[in-house]
Amino acid sequence: MIALLDRHALTAIWTRRVRSGFCWGVLVCLGWVSCLRAHDPGLSTAQIVIFPDRIEILAGFAPSDARFLIDPQGAAADPFGDLDFDSARPRLASAAKGLWRVQTDSGLLDASFSSADLVAGDNLSLSVRYPMPRALKSATFTSVRISDFPPGHRQFVVVSDPQGALLAKKLISQKSPELAIVVAPSGAASETGGGLVTDTTPTWRGFLLLGMEHIWTGYDHLLFLFALLLVCASFRSIVTIISCFTLAHSLTLAAATLSLIDLSPRWVEPLIAASIVYVGLENLVQGASEPKWRWLVTFGFGLIHGLGFATVLKDLGVGASNGAAMPLICFNLGVEFGQIALAAVVLPLLWRARRYPWFARQGVFIASGVIILFGAYWFAERVGWI
Repeated sequence: MIALLDRHALTAIWTRRVRSGFCWGVLVCLGWVSCLRAHDPGLSTAQIVIFPDRIEILAGFAPSDARFLIDPQGAAADPFGDLDFDSARPRLASAAKGLWRVQTDSGLLDASFSSADLVAGDNLSLSVRYPMPRALKSATFTSVRISDFPPGHRQFVVVSDPQGALLAKKLISQKSPELAIVVAPSGAASETGGGLVTDTTPTWRGFLLLGMEHIWTGYDHLLFLFALLLVCASFRSIVTIISCFTLAHSLTLAAATLSLIDLSPRWVEPLIAASIVYVGLENLVQGASEPKWRWLVTFGFGLIHGLGFATVLKDLGVGASNGAAMPLICFNLGVEFGQIALAAVVLPLLWRARRYPWFARQGVFIASGVIILFGAYWFAERVGWI
């Protein structure tokens, strides 16, 4: 009888805590409904090929970016779909001619040809061609339309010769929309009249900042890390958790960027959301006490999050070029700096909250309820249920 009463008492406490956590979670989520969507990195690419008599630029955009190209003022409208792409093609081809301002030593070049196509994954490919009156000595490429995209949009620009050899590259932004090149007196790229040398700022800084911005605007990654730290009671456990997560996502970030692993985002993104739900449920069950095998769970899910990080670099075409080491290392360092900054802000607050008894009784359950609801929303969104 005593055992039965104890079981009923525990069940009542468990039910009350779960209900309280979820009720508070619903209220908080309703107040932050605009943040329920995970980050949109805002990335695009541009491949510039310099021929002896012309310059060709091939720009790649996500399907959702088409609305900014067609009508920046109507950016709230839904992007085009498969059925109406043919009707949008002329407007997109026309927009392609205004994407870039190409200034050379011969003067300002005018586009002679442009086209728009859909490629794998319904990504938008815009091609534009500029004829040159004489051999190129210097040029400045300015992304005219990048200001029409949301703040934080980045475009990875690669300059190559007709054989595909890398000549220059830069990660441009709204603050730095230009890439300038000059032709050296001699160089391996003989068909272009000499080797190309960029006079822009180092690209490594752009990838470092991109990594930091990605983790800070990646609400799903942030929430997963917060869920892990929520029940960490000692400095040793915090170091272990962060180290396991860093090691795991670094491994898969490198492997996926270099195409050693190829798992579709259709699987990766729902799994990232599921990892948030799992850790939230584990916190809900354990309460304020730290799960024994949390480091192993962190490492396993960290492998999945690394595949999500790699999507950014693969979308920029980093893995397809020979110079993948620098973007990979700098981007990963940016992610790590972002994580450390988050931990430096969150951990003192959590340790201070642990001084109060209510945090162990209700605080962890409320926070876990919020975490589960966010993760469940993202999971349902990514598998197409909503």
